[in-house]
Parts: sequence; C-alpha cells; structure tokens
Amino acid sequence: MTAAVKKENKELSMDGIYQLLESIVERQDDIRTVEVKRLDEQFNNMKRQAEAESERRDSLRKADIDNIFNANERAIKQAEILAKQVADNADVLRKAVAETASVIAMQLQQITNSLIERISAVEKVQYENKGRSGISAPLLMLIAGLVGGLVVFIVELVIV
Repeated sequence: MTAAVKKENKELSMDGIYQLLESIVERQDDIRTVEVKRLDEQFNNMKRQAEAESERRDSLRKADIDNIFNANERAIKQAEILAKQVADNADVLRKAVAETASVIAMQLQQITNSLIERISAVEKVQYENKGRSGISAPLLMLIAGLVGGLVVFIVELVIV
C-alpha cells in the first residue's frame, strides 16, 4: 500500500465509514430495484408470451373445430344425397319388378289360355272319336243280326 492510501485510511473516520456504508446500501438498493424491474419485465414478457401462445392454440382449436364442423356438414349432405339415390334406385327397381311381374303374369295367362284351348281341342277330338268308335248295344245287335242273316243266306245258297 502506498502512503496516500494509508493516509486516506487513517482519515476515514466513523462518519466516513457510515457514509461509505450508506453508499454501499444505496448501491445495493439500486441494484435490487433494477433487478426487481428486470424480473418484473421478464415476468410480464413471459406472461405476454403465454397469452399469445394461448391465443394461438385457441385459434388453432377454433380452426380445427370449424374444419370438423364443415367436414361433418359435408358428410351429412353426402349421406342425404346417397339416401336419396338409394331411395330412387329402390323405386326404379320396385317399378321394374312390378312391370316384369305384370308382363310375366300376362304371358303366363296367355300360355295357360293357349294350353287350355289345345287341351280342350284334344279332349273334344277324343270324345268325338270315342263316340265314333264306340258302338251302342242296339246298333251292335242290328249288325249282329245282319251278319247272322247274311251267313244264313250264304249258307242256304251254298246248300241249295
């Protein structure tokens, strides 16, 4: 240490020490105040960042919800269109089946009528042929009598 510093150290009295301590305390207070301000600013900055992040997430959620809502609306519209198409196709098929059934019933009726007419004609011919081929008893006796008379006549001619 130099002589000037020693002299200064001796000159420090209690008042000087108190002043020095006060200046140190004041300096510490200033440092603490600056640090509190810095921490407050840092806290406020973090708070603003958290709020901004929260708003960003909320906007993303809102966008997602809107997208889901729109997709749901589109799906409902597509389901309605599909249901209408299915109903229309069912009506067309129902009409086609009804028309086909009607045509087939008419064709079946025509075939049935034709078969009935043919069977009736065959039965009529069979009845007529049966009537012709069937000889009644009186006619049979008459034929038998004629044949018998012819036989007698021929026999008499041959014998005489």
